[in-house]
Amino acid sequence: LNNCIDIEYNSPRHRDLIYRTEFSNFIRGKHGDMVLWDFSNAQLNDKMIMLRYSIRNGVINANDNGEQDKLLLVGDTLFSIAQASGMTNLQYYKPEIKIKYPMGYGDTIGGYFYCDGILDYNRYMCQAGYTETQVVGNGGLITPDCDSLSNVLLLRQVKNGYVKLSETFNNSYARSQNKLL
Repeated sequence: LNNCIDIEYNSPRHRDLIYRTEFSNFIRGKHGDMVLWDFSNAQLNDKMIMLRYSIRNGVINANDNGEQDKLLLVGDTLFSIAQASGMTNLQYYKPEIKIKYPMGYGDTIGGYFYCDGILDYNRYMCQAGYTETQVVGNGGLITPDCDSLSNVLLLRQVKNGYVKLSETFNNSYARSQNKLL
């Protein structure tokens, strides 16, 4: 398969270094087949953030600037099973589908999810709904330093559902439950 997200080539590997940065002067790119996304005029912010991750017992633990995600690869499908950031901690009882390998231009995958946990150390939070991921673009990319990449896919994820929050409760109970990740 050409121009697809493939499990063999697109999964994190031991010792991979992944960096994230933000940039300005970006105009949203086009969707479609054979698109060129040109970031050559984008201005990179000075701050480079290293994404840290580890893989243990088939679970990918990713840490992006204090936001933690636990992802699980089951067969050919990658699921989100837990998330934490600052004062929020969520555990998925029906995991959220993130991607299915291989995925190419025009492909869509979706599924229902359910999670609950603690918000702001003192509120119970429940979230449920449907997530759909679509490959809406295929083409090449020119980076801010004028390097080029081919076989680039643009993904769009739409999440529909509801969030339910409880009244505040005892902080000591919430802190004792805040050990999901």
